[in-house]
Amino acid sequence: PMTDTILMPNISQFLSIDKKYGDLHWLSTMFHESGHSAGHKTRIYNAEGMECIIKGSHNYAIEEFRAELVACILMGHYGKECKAIKKGKKLTDMQSIAYVNGWSKAVNGDKEQLLVGAVRDAVKRSAYMLGK
Repeated sequence: PMTDTILMPNISQFLSIDKKYGDLHWLSTMFHESGHSAGHKTRIYNAEGMECIIKGSHNYAIEEFRAELVACILMGHYGKECKAIKKGKKLTDMQSIAYVNGWSKAVNGDKEQLLVGAVRDAVKRSAYMLGK
């Protein structure tokens, strides 16, 4: 990209879908996208960061897994949960769970080692974003 910018939909788009928890979904999405940004080569760089990967590839899956973990870590740090009301049932963190599960299935090779490495990277990125 030409500028160091994170593009996000307006929060009103999230609130129009879920008036009660749309702000939390927006915040979690912002943390996710910021998690990608923190992995840039000028910050907490990973050799297989976003600049070097093809959408849908193994490395893409690892990067998406990292970014969603950053979102989970930061939401927890600030004491927030992504909630949704669907057909009268309260769902907590279901979107993050489904997202992490989906990308973890797309990882090839030694899954345990790769996923532990991705967790470690997500913690580093989260700490960077928190100024630690």
